[in-house]
Amino acid sequence: MRRTIGGRGTAALLLVGAVLGCRDVGLQGNIPLQEAENRQYRYATYEMTEAAGHGANVVRFDARNWMASAVLERIPERLLRPVGDADGTPVFAPVWTEPPYASIYAPADRGLWHTLRPIP
Repeated sequence: MRRTIGGRGTAALLLVGAVLGCRDVGLQGNIPLQEAENRQYRYATYEMTEAAGHGANVVRFDARNWMASAVLERIPERLLRPVGDADGTPVFAPVWTEPPYASIYAPADRGLWHTLRPIP
């Protein structure tokens, strides 16, 4: 007669395997999960194209290069005012801000805006 591991035995075996499989196996420099989830990257990453000389989502405005965010924001138009154009694209800033701007906005669709941030 052959013996097999029952339901409790299988659960215990899986638990031991999960614990052993999830332990730190000697990697140097691990940081706590909370710190890793909220970590600020030291350098911004930009998509570059050789043909244009700068990223496809990069425009020039106010003597600085600005990069468009991939995320669209829904902002009521009454909260933004036109401040000029960036490479032919009209750009807007919040009505309560003054230059130099920390971020500007380019229209995407009705009520939706691309956030543009300056490239350091």
